[in-house]
Amino acid sequence: MADRRMLPASEVADLVTGLRSLRWAWDPVEIDGVVERFGWKVESRLGRSVRLDAGFGMASGFFYLSRSGKVDRISVAACGSASAESAGGRAYVQDAFAQVVAAATRALGEPTERIPGESAEVRWRGHEATIGVKHQWVQVNVFLATNEYIDEFDRAVELGI
Repeated sequence: MADRRMLPASEVADLVTGLRSLRWAWDPVEIDGVVERFGWKVESRLGRSVRLDAGFGMASGFFYLSRSGKVDRISVAACGSASAESAGGRAYVQDAFAQVVAAATRALGEPTERIPGESAEVRWRGHEATIGVKHQWVQVNVFLATNEYIDEFDRAVELGI
């Protein structure tokens, strides 16, 4: 049976405001301190990623490193995974997305960008980094990414890469 838990609104608020308040150099040596701050567990370090249990089981969070070796994004699950093959699973993920976005909006204010579609995304862009909520096929993730990463990602999407 699928894990139908999702972060309560208060924990979403703590997560997004905690990510927004991080003051760090995006250096991989700082990952363990960030992991400890949020109560996550490192599962593995391989290549340019660090896999986490962020509260929803194995591989429910990641730190991703750029080619230059700096962290360029953190992504963690805000709900358990569900089957994209069932109507119930799709409804659960859609409900989780709506609830996480609502809680993040209460905590951070109105988003700076809303990207509709099957893989919808809502973003709050700051001076150096962007907080976002992403509707994945099987779960909802909250992320923190450098604005440089976001800009490069958006350019790639625009070009169809």
